[in-house]
Amino acid sequence: MKKAPETNKTTLPFTEEKPLPFTDKTTLPFTEEKPLPFTEEKPTENKTPLPEATERKALIQGKTCEIMQYWEYMDVAEIGVIISRIKMLNNLKSWCIITHDKDTLPSGEPKKPHFHAVLTFRNNKTFESIAREIGVEVQFVNKIRTTTKSAQLYLIHRNNPEKYQYDPKEVQANFDYVNFADDCPVKERRENIAQRIDNGEIKEYNLHEFITIDEYSKNKRYYQTCFEYRQAKLKGMDRDMECIFITGGSGTGKTTYAKMIASQKGYATYISSGGRNPLDNYKGEGCIILDDTRSSSWSLTDFLKLTDNHTDSLVGCRYYNKSIAECHLLIVTSCKSLDSFYENATKEDGEPKVQLYRRFSMVIKMTKAEMEISYYDETAKRHRRAIKARNPVATMFDPVIARKAVDDFVKAFGIEVIEEEPLTARDVTFTEAEEDEEGYLPF
Repeated sequence: MKKAPETNKTTLPFTEEKPLPFTDKTTLPFTEEKPLPFTEEKPTENKTPLPEATERKALIQGKTCEIMQYWEYMDVAEIGVIISRIKMLNNLKSWCIITHDKDTLPSGEPKKPHFHAVLTFRNNKTFESIAREIGVEVQFVNKIRTTTKSAQLYLIHRNNPEKYQYDPKEVQANFDYVNFADDCPVKERRENIAQRIDNGEIKEYNLHEFITIDEYSKNKRYYQTCFEYRQAKLKGMDRDMECIFITGGSGTGKTTYAKMIASQKGYATYISSGGRNPLDNYKGEGCIILDDTRSSSWSLTDFLKLTDNHTDSLVGCRYYNKSIAECHLLIVTSCKSLDSFYENATKEDGEPKVQLYRRFSMVIKMTKAEMEISYYDETAKRHRRAIKARNPVATMFDPVIARKAVDDFVKAFGIEVIEEEPLTARDVTFTEAEEDEEGYLPF
């Protein structure tokens, strides 16, 4: 009889108390709380966020955040309404917001109007609650990746001079944004540039596009340190680099055509300097042209490392070795054929010829009138000729065009002609035999 109460006491907590937490705490948030932000925030939006990504984002919280959304996806089109919603947020410390309606895409086409906002709070706040109050989906509320001041300056693109510069007066805020923008510390500007160098967006060769000469003169050593840091990160990285070998006699347009290839592929070009350290002045360009390369200036081992398509290795330079991991296209021009290049290179470990051949996806043999393009056949372990075509820079050698330049010069300066040498049929015909006499070495 004494055990009956114990049985009832054990059963009751299991049947009455435990089901309640399961149904109240687990089921209700899923059925009542979670669908509401999606259905109320974007009633006109048909895009459905990924549930898992949205759930993870909803858990993020912080004291600062930035928001960007296109106006066409908002339930209102007035910035004043968004501001009123921002002001309703608890523990709000500062806010600033602007509409960007003058941005352009890389193609030059106008970008759709959108707004940017930067918010700070006194205490941590979940991104989900911020998104719900403002009326955006939670994935458009993001952590500030740099500093709060840099994010606030981005509203007018002050730290992105290559973009449209908005007037600070266009920004609406609960603090004096105009004075803030005018008095922004130089340190914030430098930190933003440093971050973009680290990301690979700014390279040494195009730094001048992002800073003024005054900034460079005052912060030269700082920026050099940033690029050295970037170089340290790149060491040993994998890469996907295409290599092309262009051979031909003097004056056949090898370098000109190499630059045309790089331009067609959209790469900035570095043309190697002469001397023992041809990559001394390389500054992160997407294409390297080793111009008029002579095999005697390279050991074959070093050259094979340089032209490795997939593995980066440091290249010897005067002051410190450099990584060329940011090079996507390497073009070698030489008056020697690839065979001759291999035979005359200094060999240390008896490297087989195929090691050199397989690095070059194409070999282009140029004459003044024509060119032959060969591709590497992995099965045959050699290059096979694919096509013969007209030299695309052949017009540079046209004597009629060259003569016209002289005639235009004479006309422009009013030079009195005493005697004139007319063009003959032989002048406009250049034979293969004459090209051989010019020093062309057969492929």
